[in-house]
Amino acid sequence: VRQCGEIPLQFSGACLLGSMILPTYIKSPFESLNFDFEKYRKDIRIVSRFLDNVVEINNLPLVEMQEQISTKRRHGLGFTGLGSVLNMLCLSYGSPDAIAFTEKISLILAQESLYANIELAKEKGYAPIFATQEARKAVLESVYLKRLIDSCENKEQIIKDILEFGLRYSHATSIAPTGTISIIAGSSSGC
Repeated sequence: VRQCGEIPLQFSGACLLGSMILPTYIKSPFESLNFDFEKYRKDIRIVSRFLDNVVEINNLPLVEMQEQISTKRRHGLGFTGLGSVLNMLCLSYGSPDAIAFTEKISLILAQESLYANIELAKEKGYAPIFATQEARKAVLESVYLKRLIDSCENKEQIIKDILEFGLRYSHATSIAPTGTISIIAGSSSGC
């Protein structure tokens, strides 16, 4: 059985998705850059913990999907409402400032998700896929994780922690289409 999805996954793969609602981090709409980056960082860690808990109660329809989610503990935290936020910050879509802002919030999402991943591994244990040192070393060799760790200030500690504690989940971020979520949240469903 192959399920339909927005992200191509392996056979019987599953990824539980969640979205940060970006307009909630605007302090004063239509004024100078006033995105609450500190609250955004803090909330990413909270939502990462929430998504980790959702894995526990996943209720996926196929046994094979439940096995995949249990082994990898995969989830995808993204964001929605980028078009609304760019408008509220008076940034033109595609402008250098809009691109820089989008890169910044994307990097923060990835970094904070990684920090939460390591914290949860220390607290609750690693995902079964990271049970061996070989698996932990292999993930550290991935191009994505190398680039992400390189963007962090505490690179050596992150590598040490992953080797010692593993990771709580194999995947943490995904910017999925969020049409319905965006409409419910009262923000733009696209740029």
